[in-house]
Amino acid sequence: MSLLLSTWSFSRPEHESAFARLGPGADPLDAAMHVAEAVEADPEVDSVGYGGLPDASGGVSLDALVMRSPAEHGSAIALTQVRRAAAAARLVMEKSPHRILAGPGADTFAMQHGLPAEEMLAPAARERWEAWRNDPNQDPGQRPWDSGLGRLYRNEGGHDTVCVLAQNDQGLAGVCTTSGMPWKAPGRVGDSPIPGAGLYVHPRYGAATITGTGELVIGNCASFSVVESMRQGAEPSRAIAHLLELVLAEQPVKPEDQLGVIAISPDGHWAAGSLRPGFKYVVTDEQGTRVDSPELVIVDEPIPETAS
Repeated sequence: MSLLLSTWSFSRPEHESAFARLGPGADPLDAAMHVAEAVEADPEVDSVGYGGLPDASGGVSLDALVMRSPAEHGSAIALTQVRRAAAAARLVMEKSPHRILAGPGADTFAMQHGLPAEEMLAPAARERWEAWRNDPNQDPGQRPWDSGLGRLYRNEGGHDTVCVLAQNDQGLAGVCTTSGMPWKAPGRVGDSPIPGAGLYVHPRYGAATITGTGELVIGNCASFSVVESMRQGAEPSRAIAHLLELVLAEQPVKPEDQLGVIAISPDGHWAAGSLRPGFKYVVTDEQGTRVDSPELVIVDEPIPETAS
């Protein structure tokens, strides 16, 4: 069985071509990377890669994690010169004796292994940062809302991450890549590049990855928590529910906070869930590709008029 899952409808365009890379004997990480890198290169996606909104100083810093197992993963954090964050993370996994490289060292390592230094801030992102700098009060801190059409309804404060899980006869793999929270404090790192937080893959127990407010994810070791629940016998939907219930019970959750979770068990069962409405994901399997809403939403809220 082959399966491809990713967060947010903006990850939809390359799903079919990525799924074609999941034939017998293929590396599932190649398929996951194909989706993630297409989103990173899209200047209209304002929370990942080239189109990502900068920090409060106007600087872009990118983070990514790739993972096959507890023994095979790599993370690149706070890249400020290399735009292809997922590729940089894969180089850390495959070419470095380390598991995490950050800051100038991560950029240097990636460039030494063939990734180019590129302009990091897309023109549209620069314009939005300049508008925010001139009037920071315009940022209402509203979470993203996905109508399923490939772009997110949001005010200036929304943010999100592209997360991809792939499965075939060779096992499981995942990618999580982001430019982080817009207008963040310089130096802020969210959950996306942290193994066990934004992404966790175990070949015997399953894989999970998360988009949303990273500060809610890190303290709960959220993706590890989902996989650990599956290790103990929970189906993916129950494992996701347990995590989201834990988040609500353990820390304050603001109205603008959102979490979207996707998970796959080794036997090919999968599920998606979210803290609130507005999250969508993309799935491709033998039945085709579709954008869907999660079957599990913990907090019920009405659809904003501007998102309908």
